[in-house]
Amino acid sequence: MDYDVMEAEVQTKDSAAEAYLLATQRDYEPDHINLDVLKLLISRLAQILAEEVDVLESMEYERLGALQPEKRSLVDALEKQQRVLQRRPQARLNLDDDERDDLEELIMIFNEIMQENHKRLLVAREVNQRVVQAITELVQEQSRQGLYTNKGHHVDDPSVSLSMSQSI
Repeated sequence: MDYDVMEAEVQTKDSAAEAYLLATQRDYEPDHINLDVLKLLISRLAQILAEEVDVLESMEYERLGALQPEKRSLVDALEKQQRVLQRRPQARLNLDDDERDDLEELIMIFNEIMQENHKRLLVAREVNQRVVQAITELVQEQSRQGLYTNKGHHVDDPSVSLSMSQSI
C-alpha cells in the first residue's frame, strides 16, 4: 500500500475518533449534522446494545453497569443530532444514493439489535421478578412456621433476616 494512502487512512481514523470524542462530550452542541459522526455514533451504540445482549444472555448482570456511561453519552449525542434537525430543518443531510443506502442499512441493523436488546431486558426483568417472588414466598413460609428463642419460647415477631451477597 502506498504510504500517502496509509497516512490518509490514519488521519481519517484519527479525525473520526476526535469527532466521536467531541460529539460525546456532555457540553457539546452541534450546529450541523456530520454523516460520518452520525454513522459512528449509531454504530458504536449498536455495539454497546449487542454487548448488553451478550451480557444478558450469559446472565453476568454485574457487567451491565460498565456499559452504561458510554451508552448514556451515545444516546445524548444522538439526541443532540436529532435536536439539530428539529431546530434547523435546513441542516438535513443531502445524501447521494449510496450514502442513503448505507445509512438506511445501518439504521436497519441498529433497530434489529435494539429490538433484541429490548427483548432480552424484558426476559431478564421477568427472571429477576421471579427470583424475588421465590425469595418472598420462602420468607413467608418460614414466618408461618413460627420462631422460637434459644429457651424454647414462641416468638410473635415473624420477621426473618435475609441478606444477599450480590445485587440482582
